Amino acid sequence: MVTRDDWVHVCQNVKDQCTSITKGLVAKLDKWFSVQDLMNATCIIYPQYYLQLEAASMFLGHLQILKTHYCHARMMQPNGVYQIVFAKCCFIQASIIIFVTTMQSNCSFAMLPLCDCNPTTRMWRWMANS
Repeated sequence: MVTRDDWVHVCQNVKDQCTSITKGLVAKLDKWFSVQDLMNATCIIYPQYYLQLEAASMFLGHLQILKTHYCHARMMQPNGVYQIVFAKCCFIQASIIIFVTTMQSNCSFAMLPLCDCNPTTRMWRWMANS
């Protein structure tokens, strides 16, 4: 039979494990997106971004942040193997119009329930409330 003390111990154990997992996730996100501007710039991949009045004026700035960080060869492995971690800048420049048009076309659909919040924002809100 499970006693009250057993239940409290199990609940505390689950809470401790969830806290540990969340801290690990936040640490990995900090490592992957070590610069706040870089994290903010990733918002261009969500259709909801294009519903903002200032989206057109912010887009090129966000794109430049992403290009500065990702558009070059980077050493990704200790053995010295270089790997391109993002598409070539010339390809990005050539496809901007198609990308933005596609994202703007999907804005309205993206605001239907369950998609009505940027998934990154939803995750941060959930983690903040945990």
